[in-house]
Amino acid sequence: LKKRSCAFSTVSDSEILERQSALRGAMTGGAADGLCLLQTKGAVVKSALSVASSVLDKGHGVANQVPELFELNPFNSLHIPTLPRLNGVDGTIEQAVVFGAMVCLALLVLLVLAVVNREGDSLPAKSSTWSLWDLAGMCCFRTYGGFFVTAWLPYLIAEEGAQMWGSSQAAFMACCKLILGLSVLTGPFFGALNDRTRSSFGRRRVWFVGGAFAIVVGVALTALASLFKAPAVFFLGVLVWTVGESASDSTSEAIVPDLVPRDDYDRVGAIRSMFYLLGGIVAYASIIVCSYYLRLPFYWLYGAFLGTLVFTVPVVIKYAAPTEAERLALEGEAPEQETRLGSILWDAYIKPVAGADCKEFRTVLLSSTLFCAGASSILFILLVTRDVTRPGDERAIQLHFALACLSFFICAALGSVVSAYVAEPAQRRTLLVGISVLYGVTELFMPMVAFAPYPQLSLYVVACVKGVLFGSIMALFSPLVWDTLPLKFRTPDETGHDHVADTMALASLFRQLGAGLGNAFFGFILQYSLASDVAEPVADGEVVHYPLQGYFALFAASAVTVWIGAWILYDKEVTKLDVFDLAP
Repeated sequence: LKKRSCAFSTVSDSEILERQSALRGAMTGGAADGLCLLQTKGAVVKSALSVASSVLDKGHGVANQVPELFELNPFNSLHIPTLPRLNGVDGTIEQAVVFGAMVCLALLVLLVLAVVNREGDSLPAKSSTWSLWDLAGMCCFRTYGGFFVTAWLPYLIAEEGAQMWGSSQAAFMACCKLILGLSVLTGPFFGALNDRTRSSFGRRRVWFVGGAFAIVVGVALTALASLFKAPAVFFLGVLVWTVGESASDSTSEAIVPDLVPRDDYDRVGAIRSMFYLLGGIVAYASIIVCSYYLRLPFYWLYGAFLGTLVFTVPVVIKYAAPTEAERLALEGEAPEQETRLGSILWDAYIKPVAGADCKEFRTVLLSSTLFCAGASSILFILLVTRDVTRPGDERAIQLHFALACLSFFICAALGSVVSAYVAEPAQRRTLLVGISVLYGVTELFMPMVAFAPYPQLSLYVVACVKGVLFGSIMALFSPLVWDTLPLKFRTPDETGHDHVADTMALASLFRQLGAGLGNAFFGFILQYSLASDVAEPVADGEVVHYPLQGYFALFAASAVTVWIGAWILYDKEVTKLDVFDLAP
């Protein structure tokens, strides 16, 4: 809020009316609600202007770029600067979004043409000569995945919902969540199609490049729909965007089992987790710098998504080349493929967990699902900052939330690297169980920071400890999933193709399903906890603070969920789920 009292010696009645009209016209979008107490000739004119800077922040971020919205010179003349339009389309931003999307599409087209023209492009299967750089290249697309999960729903969609639907922001976010959930369900289906594809370009490349194109088109659609306030087009763009991600992930999830021998699983598991967490680190650091310090409009995030694609997609395309075995299979006669939809759906969603030889794989899937459900409580750290540590106003809450999450991701990346050098394949399961138990204990410390002398500092400490354990668990779970992948899915069946992509896509679906259901379940626990919530008045209404008992209930349920997953992984007898022993 900026207030200014000004004195005039002589001001005519007509001048007063003209200046009032000019002032109202300049402050577009309801950014000013002024109360002017004016007197006529020879009197003192007092003017107070209350500026809703939050509106400017959500618009084009000019609140801190204009130190004085209007100035009075010694000659009693009022100068009102021209402000950017808050309710219209900024031509510069629109041109930047369109230009960025076109550049990304052009780069991907040139890249695909370059790859297609490469003759004899093939990779050895299960090579033991992969360098550290090769393993990093196979996993670098996970950086985009971490960036997306961290910045898309918690920040971008929240901002878009406030801009497009205003008071119906929660409904807008729910629609985007629904589209994302439906797109995630298509992952195993794309995986089954991926495994069945026969192309000299490479079956993995076909779906990865196609998905990358869909992502770029989806990003461009959503950005332009946001600029022109078109919710229907925005939802269409979200659908294209997220379906493209499912298609690309069907390849990125299958590359490691396709190419890497078991001896390298620990190394590549740590690298894969580190890249995912690096995406989260870049996202939170970018939000802090661009949104809090530079005060840029949130449209910069669309450019960040496109930039992440440009840096990671070309590298992965190299390792999505057809293997030597795939080249040989293409030279022979194509076996008859089962193209019925029912058969494809069976291969995608049922076959990977059906049969007695899949029990170990089911065990790991169930345990990872429960861990992801329990670990989803970290998504409530914003509410913990607001209701438990209470650092100050809304801006301070947002800043400390971002810093706590950034600390969590940095420590998680360090934990994933350390686990690669500590874990032995024979001890991987035992170590994973022990770390999961400790992680469950740290869940109980989250609400207890309220009793610490310095609650906010205590939250940072707990976030760092949780991050180290979380990164270690992520790095250990991936090799365990690859280890338990049944041999029958790694080798071609009677139709001439394997089932690596659809099986790994189903494993990814289980993890995301666990995180989504856990987030919803813990949200209900917090909402309907034993004690009632507390409403506190603020300048524009009231804010609801959930009681501390609710947070104890939430994190206790999270800890129990993680411990159940660890127990399932530890006790092999509990995994004999005969209901899945179905005939293939």
